[in-house]
Amino acid sequence: MPHKGNIPWNKGKTGIYSEETLEKMKEAAKKRIGPKGPMWGKHHTEETRKKMRLHHCKHQSKESNEKRRIASLGRYHTEETKEKCRLINLGKHPSKETRKKMSIACLVRPSAFRGRYHTEETRKQMELNHYDSSGKNNSNWQGGISFEPYSPEFDEQLKKLIRQRDGYKCQLCGTPENGITLNIHHIDYDKKNSSPDNLISLCKYCHTKTNFNRDFWEKYFNEIEVNEENILNKLNEVKI
Repeated sequence: MPHKGNIPWNKGKTGIYSEETLEKMKEAAKKRIGPKGPMWGKHHTEETRKKMRLHHCKHQSKESNEKRRIASLGRYHTEETKEKCRLINLGKHPSKETRKKMSIACLVRPSAFRGRYHTEETRKQMELNHYDSSGKNNSNWQGGISFEPYSPEFDEQLKKLIRQRDGYKCQLCGTPENGITLNIHHIDYDKKNSSPDNLISLCKYCHTKTNFNRDFWEKYFNEIEVNEENILNKLNEVKI
């Protein structure tokens, strides 16, 4: 193991190990994965995590980031690697708690593009790409159902009651309304099904996310219990 500050003798070198040696190293690495790993069941202390974070930030200079960017230009994963990555992540979904943390982190984290602007050339290219992927050419095309009208029951009174039922908070990330009206989302994506148990309050950001991977979101929201009877009683009182 090299001393701190010294450059390893094999850094940046290729072809220095035989196929046999590489296979042995690979097998040895497998023995350190999971329960056999030295850190299995252990956790870094808060002090250690701070040191690691500071060390990471120290080496994340603009120059080093630019070097990594240039080194990766023109390099792509092979189809075999893409398939392996797909199979590894197939069927895996972050927990409800993890999704909430991710949503909150996206809301509070400042945008990396703040104060920066696209060049005129980039804008034109983005415009062309958008044109090529709009309408029927879009991978998320659902046959034009977004142009279908909502049911007559889906009015402002119903929306207000749904927001009230949900505590005026986004039911995905927990963001309160705070002056920006929450969207009302149809869980089964059927605009004509405006039953209270098929409606849920979402902020604009989370509502946009539900346009993708619809089967997952429909299953996820169906697991959330809603008080449909209370909503129906209030609607009847308003009509009377």
